Amino acid sequence: MKKKLFSNSLPQPLSTTGLSRQPQAADGNWLWVSSAVLCLIFIIVFVRLLVVWNKQSDSQQSALRPATSSTIGTEQAVLPFGQNVASGTVAGENTNLQADQLVFSRIYQAPTTSWSIAIIANQAQAPQLPLNIKNETANYYEVRRHYNLEPLVDKLNKQGLVLVDNPFGSATQDFFSFYRAAQQDKWPLILTNDVIFYYYQNNLKEVYKTLEAGFYDGLWQVSYNLFNLANRRYQAASSKTVTTNDPLIEAYRLNVQYWAVCLQLMAPQDSQINDDGLAESTIAFRSGDDQIYKLPNLAGDLSREVEQEVALIKTAKAKDISPLFGQTFDYSFFQPDASYQSGGRLANFALASQWLSRSWPVYYRGVNCPDCQLDIDDWRVNFLAANVLSADLAGNQESKNYWAKVYKVISYFAGLRDDLTYIHYAQAQKEVFNDQSLEQVMNLDQQGQNEFLNKLQAAILKNNFSAIDGGWDRSRLENRPNIGLRVLQDHYWPGQTVDWTKISSTLDTYINQQQVKDWHTNQFWSSLSLLKDWLAKSLIIDKSWWRPTWWRSQQLALAQFYLINWQLPADRLAPVLPDSGLIKDSGVPESLVSIDTSGLAAIDRQIATAKMLRLALAQLRAGNLLSEQKLGETIDTLQTIRDLAVKQANGQAWTTDETALVNNFFERNLAQAGRKTISLKPGKNEMSWQRLQARLEIRTVNGQPHIFIGPVIMP
Repeated sequence: MKKKLFSNSLPQPLSTTGLSRQPQAADGNWLWVSSAVLCLIFIIVFVRLLVVWNKQSDSQQSALRPATSSTIGTEQAVLPFGQNVASGTVAGENTNLQADQLVFSRIYQAPTTSWSIAIIANQAQAPQLPLNIKNETANYYEVRRHYNLEPLVDKLNKQGLVLVDNPFGSATQDFFSFYRAAQQDKWPLILTNDVIFYYYQNNLKEVYKTLEAGFYDGLWQVSYNLFNLANRRYQAASSKTVTTNDPLIEAYRLNVQYWAVCLQLMAPQDSQINDDGLAESTIAFRSGDDQIYKLPNLAGDLSREVEQEVALIKTAKAKDISPLFGQTFDYSFFQPDASYQSGGRLANFALASQWLSRSWPVYYRGVNCPDCQLDIDDWRVNFLAANVLSADLAGNQESKNYWAKVYKVISYFAGLRDDLTYIHYAQAQKEVFNDQSLEQVMNLDQQGQNEFLNKLQAAILKNNFSAIDGGWDRSRLENRPNIGLRVLQDHYWPGQTVDWTKISSTLDTYINQQQVKDWHTNQFWSSLSLLKDWLAKSLIIDKSWWRPTWWRSQQLALAQFYLINWQLPADRLAPVLPDSGLIKDSGVPESLVSIDTSGLAAIDRQIATAKMLRLALAQLRAGNLLSEQKLGETIDTLQTIRDLAVKQANGQAWTTDETALVNNFFERNLAQAGRKTISLKPGKNEMSWQRLQARLEIRTVNGQPHIFIGPVIMP
């Protein structure tokens, strides 16, 4: 029977039967005998435990020894996957885990709440229009001391809300700087949908960054394992063969070098080691990591080309011929992204990921692919190597688990092209070879080999992929050089080819036209599903909810920004610290705050998505302490905002503690701004996408109208 290692059950109480009976002489003899037996049992158990503990200690010590050339051919210890594992410990993989089978959408639980017009229109705080803001609003003269309201008086009297230029600085000022300036000028604040959406997105970007750094261990492990497998196979095969120019032997060799390059790119450099012991293990290499992530010995006849390839990658300057693959490649592709240089693990993982996204062409140069670089002979080696790699990856569940953790999470958060992976190659091999191995096929004569390889190529190309998810259009000859196996697909964000500047006014129509099998494949489709539901409620035509003519364009501007913002680097936020240090407070009193309620449907879906991710990461064993904390904070904060917004919309006053909670939301500032420009169409100039305006709105709180202000995305 399997033991319950983690049981919540309390120990059962000892039986009280006969406890009050006084022992007799016979009982005393039995007591001595029983005691002697129990002592003997205790000694035996204790000795066995010592043996077990010693064995565990020995196994842990051997697991932590750095890999050397003598360890090739043995199973390497599994490195910890995730960052909440103490340095120097080894976490074993659950052999029952099938990470490649996990589907996010099966975990997602859609919200069931239905919001009335009265709630989403915040009718409990709506003023009686028209009004006279000069004598009916509580803060007209306080606001006027900082801002010229005279040109807006007529509109505010009649409509109750207007859009104006950002009164606190440039149009690109960030949300939290906007709020800090407004607090200094004693404005009541609107927590706008724009800021709530931005907060959710920025937090998820931070979650993803911690996960990426954490992927380092898993990617190192799977690369090391596959390198060892490839190296043993090549060494065994090359020592037995006397045939020169054997395509299969060359394919074996290419596999070894491919994974050796990956390990070289991931290995810690001396300049990346942080010796102070204070750096987060998720980001930086710490003292001793160069012994844990140590490169295996590579035979001299293999290392020269590997070192040349790594040098070209790290130089990342221009086009050159790949020493390994014999094709011209633009190495500027490997230029480092500044947002990935905050720590060694993150930087090296990003570089290795780029290497793994290089394609192994499925076509060779000829009528079917005039732009392909490899002729049929060189292609045969390359194609065989791709199939050997696919078989290696498909044949080991542990490697598939590591691969799936990396692949699925990156695909959801950052977007990956939907095209050929090792799965499609392995399926094609099974279909074409039946019970034969690749080695048996390559023992046939030249004609027999060609027939099998042509069938294998055709079986692989039978797989079709959606163009909207980045699948290459194979009918276009110019695309064919790009088609083939990638260990890690190149980044692709659905909709990145859409000209959003032209579609802005009809974005809701575009969203409603999308038909998707799985709305939770990645953040783009998840966001589109959210916006579809939210816009249906935010743009609803209802006589009881009056809105100005600019309302629609402003909501669509926010929706557009929401889709584009996933491609922009995260902002780094920090708590607000007083200018004079920690002795004095900031001098900013608590503000009167009101929350936009028209975004409640979107907030519900954001909470549901964050919960889905938290559970999916746990099931994948891909999360870490920082990602779990950030997801937990996001869920708790959004739930608090939602609950207080509903309370407000029902005409209920917040408590003092609830008011303090909302004000705490504004007690942060922008420590470092992420890049805000992006080119969404080839040949288009980059533009800034976070452009702010201000919304002035009359809202009634405690029976008294006030002029509120909040930042919104510029239409």
